[in-house]
Amino acid sequence: MNPSFLDFPLYAFPETELSPPPGDGKKGVLVLFESDPADAEALSGFLDKVLQAVKIDRMADAKTVVITPKQSISLTRLECFAQCRYLIFFGATPRQLGLNLQLTDYQPTEFTGRQLLRADALSAIMQERQDGGKAMSGKLWKALQSLFL
Repeated sequence: MNPSFLDFPLYAFPETELSPPPGDGKKGVLVLFESDPADAEALSGFLDKVLQAVKIDRMADAKTVVITPKQSISLTRLECFAQCRYLIFFGATPRQLGLNLQLTDYQPTEFTGRQLLRADALSAIMQERQDGGKAMSGKLWKALQSLFL
């Protein structure tokens, strides 16, 4: 096929195979964040606190995918994506996830029957909170409230 024939950009789907994400996903929440393997546990603990504030238990109500910074995946290749009603991702761009769309940070957006929410990197939000700041976490709180409360 000649790609110059098409009048829109083509994106190759990443071939990265991911293991099934942990969690039961009872409420149809899929959370994705970028992390170096050494920081994933600390960020998961912080994520638990963030989700608990809106009455979401990460292990019971959600599924969690952790990717390395700048890693690309195809969300549609995740088995749990079909049951996902909410997709919250931290730091990654839609293009890294195989999505051809533009999102405004901290603005819930409906797409193919799902609510999508993109936020700053979870590590940046956690660092801001540790430093006493509330700008990013405040925007995240308002967005999560509009989705779940």
